[in-house]
Amino acid sequence: MRAAATNADRRRHPRFPLGLPVRLQAEGSREATTIELADVSVRGCRLSAFLESAAPANATRVALGFVLPGQRIALAKGRIVRQHRDASGQGVGLAIEQANGAFYEFVQALSDADARIGRLPA
Repeated sequence: MRAAATNADRRRHPRFPLGLPVRLQAEGSREATTIELADVSVRGCRLSAFLESAAPANATRVALGFVLPGQRIALAKGRIVRQHRDASGQGVGLAIEQANGAFYEFVQALSDADARIGRLPA
């Protein structure tokens, strides 16, 4: 538990927990897979629930996408920077290197919602 707190303390951008299904495709692959976007920030995310044989290796470049309300598509590209295991199976950490406006607007909306919730009286 302490390692998670240490990692969170080193992050420059807040992470927002999700559990959102997204499509992920590794560079050079013709096939995409649906995976869970477990948490996200403007610079990184955690993807969970890979089958052991399906998780991309560290340094693999990948693209992910998901559909937003209004049929807008959020897209991000990056590289796998770590492997982990969690309750839903194997997962990976992704360093986001490039994303479209819809992706950044989505993360900003999560940040805005988090700020509003944080101001509610206890």
